[in-house]
Amino acid sequence: MKPEERQKRTFTCLQSFFSTHRMIRERITICTLKQNILQIKEHRTGSKQNKRHVLSAIRMTI
Repeated sequence: MKPEERQKRTFTCLQSFFSTHRMIRERITICTLKQNILQIKEHRTGSKQNKRHVLSAIRMTI
């Protein structure tokens, strides 16, 4: 194999490796974003429930 061919082959191999790595990284980022959004939604609903409990407790004392 000529050095040019070897170099080209190595470059192609590296290129494919980095493209798959980038895809995996993007998938991980998307997954973490989805989890964060879900956590925010849970937090919002949780805070609404807490407000409701606090309001009902205030009403009971009055």
